[in-house]
Amino acid sequence: MNLGLRLYDLAGKGIKAFFSPPVPERRGELPGPVDLWLHASSVGEATVAAAIMEEFYALRPDLRVILTLFTPTGKKKAQELLVSLGLPIALAPYDIKPFVQRALTRLSPRVLALIETELWPRYISLAKDRGTKVVVLNGRLSARSYPRYLMLRCLFAPLLARLDGVAAVGEVEAKRFKRLGVCPQRLFILGNAKHDLLWKRAKSWDRRPLLKRLKLAQDTTLVVFGSVRRGEENPVTEAIALLAQRPRIKFAIVPRHLTHLDSWENALRQRGLSWQRWSSLNSGLQAKTLLVDAIGPLFGLYSLAKVAFVGGSLVPKGGQNPMEPASFGVPVLFGPHMENFETEKRALLQHKGGLTVSSPQGLVFGLEELLADQELYKKTSLGAQRALQSLLGAAKRQAQWLSEFF
Repeated sequence: MNLGLRLYDLAGKGIKAFFSPPVPERRGELPGPVDLWLHASSVGEATVAAAIMEEFYALRPDLRVILTLFTPTGKKKAQELLVSLGLPIALAPYDIKPFVQRALTRLSPRVLALIETELWPRYISLAKDRGTKVVVLNGRLSARSYPRYLMLRCLFAPLLARLDGVAAVGEVEAKRFKRLGVCPQRLFILGNAKHDLLWKRAKSWDRRPLLKRLKLAQDTTLVVFGSVRRGEENPVTEAIALLAQRPRIKFAIVPRHLTHLDSWENALRQRGLSWQRWSSLNSGLQAKTLLVDAIGPLFGLYSLAKVAFVGGSLVPKGGQNPMEPASFGVPVLFGPHMENFETEKRALLQHKGGLTVSSPQGLVFGLEELLADQELYKKTSLGAQRALQSLLGAAKRQAQWLSEFF
């Protein structure tokens, strides 16, 4: 196990420490002592931490907490979300023995809580050696990462068997943790805390700045293709070409990766479609299609959408979160590859808030059906909201569960 952990240290993110002198936080110089050390990775996990901590502080305001994040962008996001709570937020120590030992000595936490898949070997093993309880909040193992963990099961199984508890986001994730070595009696399915923050964010969202930038007429129908991936250019642009003749309709394409913008422009050009980049919206959206060449506008575009397609699902990429458009009551279409969002997909299908499509023709048919049938549209829109509502409450459940370890 020690040899495996050394190899892991060299292969993992901790290797960065050997290329540049780490800042004090990276060496484990953190302010303590605390009762709870909460650790997350980046921006997405920061939102989970924020949702759970808001509920946790309501239950246990007496406890001292520190939140560490691996990426600077995650730290910045956490500071924005948790400014009202005033808890210390720092960069995480590298997963190297002296650094983690120094952090544990300074913090002396009663509980170390890891968010989602932050299963760092030194964090877990050294914390447990000191008698610290170690738990996982919002536990996720994606369809993409799970096979890699299985390949290293001989290393991870003894480590995960030492965990005091895992709050998994769903049944599929719980089964994966169990197979990797987590004790079944310490596994709990408590839902995904991201949905709670998403619901709050949607309810307080102000659409006016975006409407002003796009200058869309009130009767414009906007169809959004969100987080689309390489390989989805043809079905998406084919759908746009077939629907473009409808009156007062516009489209927004939001690629998951900006490095693929050229391939999207080529696909639009080949079909003779007009488009305009987000960065050139000086006098509003004049073209039929908006091609977003920036990070950040997607959530706002979902708030203006009539219907949305969530990408990474017509190709085997695992999909993206369909609850983002659903939070605005927007009917959602997605392809057959939603392995990373199985729980969300099932909720949408159960509440009839979304449709699965498997081809360009199916995508066009689904869009046309929702745009042409007002009664179906209203039912699907309501179903999308109900699907998200059925998944709420995870942040509070996980906060209550976490408080039982003190």
